[in-house]
Amino acid sequence: MKNNLFIGLLCCTTTTFSQTMSPANVYRAKVNDVVINEIGADPKPPVALPQVKFIELRNNTDQDISLKGWALSDERKSCVFKNKNDHIQAGGYLIICDNKNVEEWKKFGRAIGLPSSLWPSPNGTEDKLTLKDENGVIISQVDYEDTWYKDQHKKKGGWTLERIYPEAVCYGMQNWAASLDASGGTPGRENSYARIAMEPLKITEVTVANKNQLLVSFNKDFDLSAVWEKTTYRLNHGIGHPEMVKPLSPYSNQIELYFKKPIPHGQIYQIEVPQFRDCLGNPLTKGSNTKVFTFTKPIDLGDILISEILFDPRAGGVEFVEIYNHSSTALDLKELSLATVGKDTLNKLYPITNESILLHAGKYMVLSVDPNKIKQQYHVENPDAFLKMKSFPKLNNKMGSVVLISNTKRIDQMSYSEDMHMKLIKEGKGVSLERSSFSKGAQEPGNFRSASSLAGFATPGYQNSQYLEQQVAIEEKFWLTSKTFSPNDDDFEDKLLINYHFSEAPGRATIRIFNERGSLVKELINNQTLSVKGVLVWDGLDERNQKAPVGIYRMYTELVDLQENVNIYRHYFVLAANLD
Repeated sequence: MKNNLFIGLLCCTTTTFSQTMSPANVYRAKVNDVVINEIGADPKPPVALPQVKFIELRNNTDQDISLKGWALSDERKSCVFKNKNDHIQAGGYLIICDNKNVEEWKKFGRAIGLPSSLWPSPNGTEDKLTLKDENGVIISQVDYEDTWYKDQHKKKGGWTLERIYPEAVCYGMQNWAASLDASGGTPGRENSYARIAMEPLKITEVTVANKNQLLVSFNKDFDLSAVWEKTTYRLNHGIGHPEMVKPLSPYSNQIELYFKKPIPHGQIYQIEVPQFRDCLGNPLTKGSNTKVFTFTKPIDLGDILISEILFDPRAGGVEFVEIYNHSSTALDLKELSLATVGKDTLNKLYPITNESILLHAGKYMVLSVDPNKIKQQYHVENPDAFLKMKSFPKLNNKMGSVVLISNTKRIDQMSYSEDMHMKLIKEGKGVSLERSSFSKGAQEPGNFRSASSLAGFATPGYQNSQYLEQQVAIEEKFWLTSKTFSPNDDDFEDKLLINYHFSEAPGRATIRIFNERGSLVKELINNQTLSVKGVLVWDGLDERNQKAPVGIYRMYTELVDLQENVNIYRHYFVLAANLD
């Protein structure tokens, strides 16, 4: 702060209350028993408070505290409270202002007016306010700047600075911010931050800044005194402890960690941080001091491919583009954009998502503005393989080109036209073009064909009906005891028995049952770990616990082994009725 001429005199005060304190009940205040709690340093232009400055004190104790002989000062002026009735009530608030403005503040609560010549009017951009007791001991001190508002709009005037936590262990800018109250401040009453539910301190996000650096973000500020010990941090996969820990200013809710070993791509990591405290002194709880995150490599040419496109939807339907992860590792779709080509130049880029969404190796994702409409019109095997984009490029119904972009690089491009449909397709509306081979380029003749009619003219979110790539035969691991069952309690084939047997631990399985229209009837298990062998049972009840109707059904089983390889099994069976 700048040095200014300092004036120190005794001053008489004007109060709005007449209660006196008994000498026998005088409480000897300690540091921070009374705090400078709110500062109205720049009241213009006003929001809804008077256009005059004030300083608010708060009593953190359950005792009335006499202010007689106490002094309030800034870097230019100081005023000593001489009135024997000058006090602040237990747990209460007291507004200090210029004597000529005291009547304006009476309506907001208890107020004391100081002579204009001695009133330490808080400066709008920066100031140092100090409250001392009658022995000259500093009880509360605030050395603020306008950066403490943490809001570019509010720092221009009309809003007060509020202490966030009156009894916090954090100091300075960490514990101050612009008021959240709609009036612009809370003079004479509880600060606006006290009304916010206080969440426990926790890690909210971990970002890989570069190959040796992590940025760890928290939901609120933390006490800086306990964050420096490097050995209390740990990153798995053999990375270990950081070489350097650096809290970021000015808000202290982020930490940079620098590691000696580089952080490889394609791994699921867990960072562990020490049990340090938030600004109220509450420690990180067990479980809140760790965070799992994935570090993916940049998407390169051929990593993600265009797998299917519907450019001329049915009535009431929507266009879609299906993509496929052709790489060997999970990739972040946040890096991708979709675009069309017009006159040999890229049209507007449409980001696929603004959030990190991982597309795992060998998985599909359907991009559209309304996934529900696609699910209503086509068979769906994986409801989670759909991503709703905020906006989507308009696809020409006759011909056009679709491009996948990552960091200005073209990852894949597919040019289509209605002439690419099979000659037997008389009406192309609602029929998608599917990629037959991922090992061939999208532009190679014959690599995109009309989806099969047996598949319902599109296969959004699962393997294309026209897929012709050589497949490695997978020995059957699941089988049905009978391909017919009738849940009628006659003690004969009342339940569908699903057998499985593996030579080693198989991994996690999801089993869904669909009717002949392709609608999901029952999700039998979801991502459940299987034993080496066993039997699963379906009793014929659907997701609503109602009896499923007679008909032909399809069981779709997805098995993820311990190496994250995905195997798909399909079985057809009949739910039958009694024969009279």
